[in-house]
Amino acid sequence: MANEIQIIHDDGAETVYAIVRDMAGNWYYGTNPEAFDDANWGDYDIALAAVHACTSGSVAVQATFPAVAAGFYWIDVYVQAGANPAQTDYRVCSCLMYWDEAALVPAGGAADARQIAGSAPAAADVAKESSVGAIATILAGITSLANWLRGLYRKDTINSTALSEINSGGGAYSATTDSNEALADKTGGLTAQQTRDALKLAPSNGTPAAGSVDAELDAIGLKTATIGSGRITYASTVGEASLATLWAGDDYRAADGTQFSITVEDYAGPSLATATAVLRIMDSVQYLSAVDGVSVKADLQVAATIAIDGTTITLAADLTAAQTAAFETSPPQLAHNYVYEFVCTLANGHIGYRTHGRMTVKKAIAAGT
Repeated sequence: MANEIQIIHDDGAETVYAIVRDMAGNWYYGTNPEAFDDANWGDYDIALAAVHACTSGSVAVQATFPAVAAGFYWIDVYVQAGANPAQTDYRVCSCLMYWDEAALVPAGGAADARQIAGSAPAAADVAKESSVGAIATILAGITSLANWLRGLYRKDTINSTALSEINSGGGAYSATTDSNEALADKTGGLTAQQTRDALKLAPSNGTPAAGSVDAELDAIGLKTATIGSGRITYASTVGEASLATLWAGDDYRAADGTQFSITVEDYAGPSLATATAVLRIMDSVQYLSAVDGVSVKADLQVAATIAIDGTTITLAADLTAAQTAAFETSPPQLAHNYVYEFVCTLANGHIGYRTHGRMTVKKAIAAGT
């Protein structure tokens, strides 16, 4: 074991030397590691002797690497300016090498040798590689992290070196029974549905677990599905916001284009193709003061028509002059003195659709003499 450190220097007239550091931040004098002490700089140097003496041009220099434990080491090369090595000497380069106790090889292999141009060292340079050293300390005892992870997660045969390292200090780990995959087999694992149910997340496939978010959303969905998405527009005597105005004693007929009607757009309720409809009108005071459904009786009920065009539904009814003249009229301060309601009854007798609004019946002004 000799002359493992080999450097080509570009000036044969200069004296060069090397210093060895490890990944934990220790500096070596001989085979003895210590924390950096600038007072001991002269103890750290390893003289690099020329292979063949020369006074100019490039020169090959070499020295024996100290007999230290295998591992990663930095080799720093300096040009000696004075009679003795000094901290102010110019640093030529720093090489990260792996020492296997017999030979030096680049840390990343021949294709990945790292060499960093040097400069005069300063106190702050001492701990430049401390983070790398910390990582090395954390991973100490692991030859291949990839083999460790494969063995811990997969059931196939684990790498023998990794198994030995895992079991160091006592243990009998077996990938076939103790790995993550093996444990999943023992418990049967969770299906995607079970995972969703356990986390109470939505949406999910299949039937959700009782009490889960999915189940609650399904319950809400059943209720909201019965709410129509239709928009109502009003024609003839019906104005904005379902407010209607009638004039007492006037006719409201389809033949005249004045029929009382409403139009429902984007209707999404049950089919009204075979349904029948009626228009009911009632005094609003009686409607608001009624305490039960029995006492809420229409003052007038007439047959209505249902026109269907895709998702658009039009409900309409004719009102005669005699019918409207029977309503009590209202001065302005008592507007909305009636309520009206269109009711659509399905063929099975159930109510399929109902819409409600307010109405003002006004007095007409007769012709003067």
